[in-house]
Amino acid sequence: MIIHLLEHRLWSSLCHLDDVGFTVFAGVLHKDSAGAKMLKSRSSKRLHALQQDVTCDSDIKEAVAFITAHSKNKGLWGVVNNAGVNVVGDIETTPIDQINRCLSINLFGMIRVTQASGGDTRHISINHMSKFALESVSDSLRLEMRPCGVGVSIIEPGKFDAATTISDQEIVKIRRDEVDIQWERATEEVKSFYGKDYFNLFSLKDNRENSAESPDKVIEAVVDALLNGLG
Repeated sequence: MIIHLLEHRLWSSLCHLDDVGFTVFAGVLHKDSAGAKMLKSRSSKRLHALQQDVTCDSDIKEAVAFITAHSKNKGLWGVVNNAGVNVVGDIETTPIDQINRCLSINLFGMIRVTQASGGDTRHISINHMSKFALESVSDSLRLEMRPCGVGVSIIEPGKFDAATTISDQEIVKIRRDEVDIQWERATEEVKSFYGKDYFNLFSLKDNRENSAESPDKVIEAVVDALLNGLG
């Protein structure tokens, strides 16, 4: 069994796991969102979409209660940690609250879910630059879990913007708003040194350039790690 934190159209891997017979508990940020509805429409009754904000302890507790009630005491086969946000900007120009939000979701969200899932699972983690810290946590977790026969895999997909929703207009607008806040909060010294054009690079750049157009390779890696990963 698997709980997957749904993001960026990687629901294809969930549908594949459902097709091959897994019971799938898919954590979604908004269970009534278009993505969640599409996921449920393309899957069987074995797939359950659960409201899951990884920064919200009550969401996680409710998910654990639901999974416990529906897993028939079999527990989880694997956990895929994939919740994440992309906060752009340099360390010098990014406000601490934006950095905290990024780490709260990308790193501490993974830790919350991992703690809640229990030890007898395979763990997989996916995401971007802030996940370097998560990689370190996963490496430590791999050593801790090895005596229990539990594998921990780290999947680092690279550039898949065109294959996901990360460059959709709604998300691009959020990114631009964050960059505008960075500019507003910057000191005069930082503004003078970098200039507004430098800040705009983060929000105006088309990240789909030279990007993979299909998530299939990532999906294959996720499924392989779940079925065969003992690293």
